[in-house]
Amino acid sequence: MDRDWMSANRLTVKYREGVDFFLEFSAKNADNPDLVHCPCLKCGNMERMKIAQIREHLFKNGTLTMDDPGDYDDDFALWGQSIGGESESDPAAPELEPDPDSQPKKKNGRGAYKGLKHIKNRSEGILLEVEYNQWGQCVGDTANELVSQIGLYARRNLPLAYNDWRKVPMEFKNLLWEYIKSMFKLGPEAKHSTLKTAGRRWKD
Repeated sequence: MDRDWMSANRLTVKYREGVDFFLEFSAKNADNPDLVHCPCLKCGNMERMKIAQIREHLFKNGTLTMDDPGDYDDDFALWGQSIGGESESDPAAPELEPDPDSQPKKKNGRGAYKGLKHIKNRSEGILLEVEYNQWGQCVGDTANELVSQIGLYARRNLPLAYNDWRKVPMEFKNLLWEYIKSMFKLGPEAKHSTLKTAGRRWKD
């Protein structure tokens, strides 16, 4: 994956995908995922914190970027060193799928985002088919995945400053809808149920 996301608008899908990609890489390669250097503009790789906190910082403060290509490469290499793994410059590393048997068991909770499959699908224009029953409800494994992705996006990208889902600006809800459509084959009639699901899982 290219590094243009680091200078992209923080409200775009490209930036979110880049952040997800980096955090997934960090979680898989860090010696201690609870203490990873934060590459946001404020921390500048000087502070260590949890993956969830780093994600919040990257959206709040933006990420380090360099005008000089050499510095840019060095900066990304520093991320690889800071998490205890190889540099991201190794093109094969990000493509590896995690081996379930080799991964340490995690406690219940949000944990690290496992979204490489969806990032790959989006980059290739692959949309997952959603099956509906006679009552218009999503069913099957894809339905579970759809609900899961809606919940993940809502919890990680929508502002928590509002006490009522109805008060969350439509701008954020539309971004959620566009993001979900980039992964699943959905018609316009599914927008209402998608946002309804997001409203239920927004602060879970």
